[in-house]
Amino acid sequence: MMVKLSRDFYLCDSLTLAKSLLGKVIVTKINGIVTSGIISETEAYMGEKDKASHAYGGRRTNRTETMYMAGGHAYVYLIYGMYNCMNVVANKEETPEAVLIRGVVPYEGVLHMMQRRAEFHKQNEISLPKNRRQLINISNGPGKLCVCLGID
Repeated sequence: MMVKLSRDFYLCDSLTLAKSLLGKVIVTKINGIVTSGIISETEAYMGEKDKASHAYGGRRTNRTETMYMAGGHAYVYLIYGMYNCMNVVANKEETPEAVLIRGVVPYEGVLHMMQRRAEFHKQNEISLPKNRRQLINISNGPGKLCVCLGID
C-alpha cells in the first residue's frame, strides 16, 4: 500500500532528500488518469552557495520564489522553451534547496505515458516497449518524465 509522505519527510537538506527520494513513487492523477513512476535518479541543489542552483547568490525572482518555501513543494519550470523540469523543494522555509527528479521507472499507466509522449512529439502511433531498457527509456530524463506524468 502506498502512503503519501508527510511534510516532515522533506524538511532536510537537499542532499539527504535526494537520497531519500530514490525508490519512492511519484503519482499524478489528471482527468481521472493515474500515472506513476519509481524515482530512479535525483540531483541535489544546495541553494545559495551552489552555482548550479537557480537561487545561487541569493537570487530571488518570481520564478525561484517556490524554492524559498518549506520543503515538499514542487518547483516546476520550463527549459529550452520546450521541456518542463520538476524539483522537490527541500529544507525549511527561506532555505532555497531543491532536488531535481531526473528519472523515473514507469510503474502505473504506462500506455497513458506513451500516449502523452507521442502527443508531445506529434506522433500518431505508439509502439509498446519490447524490453526493460525500452520501458525505462520512456521516462529516463527530467523532461521525459514530466511529459509522461503530465507535469507542467
